[in-house]
Amino acid sequence: MKKNLFLLPTLSAGFFVLISITCLWEFYNWRPKRLRFIDYISFPNFHVKRDFIDIHFTGDEEKDAIKFSFAQLSVQEIIENADTLHGVHFSYGDSSTYQSLIHTFDLLYAARAQCYQCDHAEIWFFYCP
Repeated sequence: MKKNLFLLPTLSAGFFVLISITCLWEFYNWRPKRLRFIDYISFPNFHVKRDFIDIHFTGDEEKDAIKFSFAQLSVQEIIENADTLHGVHFSYGDSSTYQSLIHTFDLLYAARAQCYQCDHAEIWFFYCP
């Protein structure tokens, strides 16, 4: 009779440990659905065959507004002409604002850009058919 009383807490503790280990395993081995390097796999040589226009945001609001307008025209022109030879390279300096990054994403969303790649402080936009 004593063995049956001891068996239930032991099994309960064993199941708890097993479930805890499973949850921890899933937590530590979880990966997002889209990894950063998936863009490199999908577009392996995107920057080799294209000529990119470099646009560097510095944090100066007036100059950044002019650069943003130029970038907007460049992105629209590339999409309208289905230009597979050119692209736009957005880069952000240390003093650039988060607002300039958000404006760039808004620009790409408004232009219905399908192919762009984000890297640490850079966004590479290109047209893909």
